[in-house]
Amino acid sequence: GANVTGVTENSATSALTVSGAITVAAGGTTLTNNNASGSSLLTLTGGTLGTGDLITDNNSSIAYGITITGTQVNNAGIVSNAGTGSGSTLISAAIGPNVTSTQENSVTSPLILNGPLVVNGSATLTAANGSLLNFSGGVTGTGTLYLDNNSSTNGGLTISGGSIDNAGTVVNNGTGTGSTLISTTIGSNVTGITQNSTTSALNITGGITVNSSGLTLTNTSTSSIMSVTGGITGTGNLTLNNDTSLVNGITISGTAVDNAGTITNSGTGTGNSLISAAIGSNVTGVIENSTTSALDIGGPLTVNASGTTITNANTSGSSIVTISGGVTGTGDLILQNNSAIADGITISTAMINNTGAVTNSGTGTGETLISGGIGANVTSVTENSGTSALTISGPITVNATLINANASGSSILSVTGGVVGTGTLTLDNNSAIADGITISGASVNNTGTVTNSGTGTGSTLISAVIGANVTGVTQNSATSALTLSGTNTYTGGTTISAGTLHIPGSIAVSTAGNLGNTAAAVTITGGGILDYTGAGGSFGLPVNTTSGIGEVTN
Repeated sequence: GANVTGVTENSATSALTVSGAITVAAGGTTLTNNNASGSSLLTLTGGTLGTGDLITDNNSSIAYGITITGTQVNNAGIVSNAGTGSGSTLISAAIGPNVTSTQENSVTSPLILNGPLVVNGSATLTAANGSLLNFSGGVTGTGTLYLDNNSSTNGGLTISGGSIDNAGTVVNNGTGTGSTLISTTIGSNVTGITQNSTTSALNITGGITVNSSGLTLTNTSTSSIMSVTGGITGTGNLTLNNDTSLVNGITISGTAVDNAGTITNSGTGTGNSLISAAIGSNVTGVIENSTTSALDIGGPLTVNASGTTITNANTSGSSIVTISGGVTGTGDLILQNNSAIADGITISTAMINNTGAVTNSGTGTGETLISGGIGANVTSVTENSGTSALTISGPITVNATLINANASGSSILSVTGGVVGTGTLTLDNNSAIADGITISGASVNNTGTVTNSGTGTGSTLISAVIGANVTGVTQNSATSALTLSGTNTYTGGTTISAGTLHIPGSIAVSTAGNLGNTAAAVTITGGGILDYTGAGGSFGLPVNTTSGIGEVTN
């Protein structure tokens, strides 16, 4: 009954089992094993009731010297382990919704919980000293689960079995320097996980299933990170809020992030969020929505079959989204820099090589930068924003058609990283923008031809050198002129089958010039025009026309 304040096992040979319920005293009831030697246990199977705290003191060296099993522990108060021995205390019974906090307060005696815990509004697991609190029974109920490692022991509070699946949030609050470890899974009922300790890091190595209404990972600490390595799945959106100044304050590594939904970075701090794990094909969009906290994606991204959209949604601020792990998979990649931030979307280091299209269609004035290059699996690269330019400073491996599809605006598609590979490079400026497709910098040197065939009135400019691997250049647009201004070395002929080819510089024989370094003929068909605006003098190249159709102007 409630008048009893303590139950003690003090025999080395005779075990004590309490099979009836214990009603805890208002001032607390203590279960004690005082064996200095021997192996006798104090076992409780009938559960606890009442209002007050339950204290377990295993002062012996006996493993599970105090064992609570069977009926649930459900006193309205705290459960605290405070023994002075090296033996552990085991609670395999459920911890009911009336228990407000379960605490490991012993320096030497570990507390092992492998029964389920039911949250009712809130529940707290606390490791206060050097001994481990190991919980493996799973969490259910409704409310917030608080994790407090107030010790200096890394993993001093470890949740290793059963799923954490309370309908609510999980908050790490410890005041110690030791980390909290969650190696079990976190279920879809959990709506938020918060790192709120300035000293105790939170490490999540188990898998996380996102809630259908969304899951938010938040770091509000000033010095301790949240690390997630077990992967993220489920159906719903994932939000990352690094509200601190910590570099990589939220770090997701290891197993892939593959929730069927979006990933949004929207922290209020200046510290970035880092995803070095792969992003799987179930993810449909990645959104940078913080004015101060950048999003860095260091792992490979596999596009969704219906397309994956990368968005910088900042209306102000300077935070960018960076992808450096490359892009693969089958489907389209859509880039939307809706901000005014230069290089607001930056894809660097590894190339984009999805089997599908790449489209830039942001509504902001900030450009999108691809410095990692474009692989041979990409079928087209389209600039489709009236305000946000697309710059490709990494090499393009041909197979893709380069398109400027702007119906209005002045944004260009700029290529400075060169063109390599085997196949045809097709250029379609379907806009009215002068030099709407501009290729400068590193050489165009694909093994194949270069063809200009846009439907717009805007011109295409190639000022980069067209190299010796190129077998021919064709101007095939009646409306979109092509300008060659580089000192080109290609060895094939030049064909003008429609529209105008502008040559502002040298037309040479056997030396580098705008039309290459060969005496191969320039062929003009279908009313095409070769417009030479360079220095006066003879062309020095044979110019052939079909049935007399075609012009050479100067």
